[in-house]
Amino acid sequence: MAEKKSVTSKSEKDKDERLWATFCHLSAFVGFFIPLGNIIAPLI
Repeated sequence: MAEKKSVTSKSEKDKDERLWATFCHLSAFVGFFIPLGNIIAPLI
């Protein structure tokens, strides 16, 4: 059971890391459409 729990938590951790990485990339991409968006978005 302990192994299954660690796999689940690792999967959740990877999912969370991918979510934040996607958000960071999209916030940088916002700068192409909204002036100063690439500066303001990471601060939110």
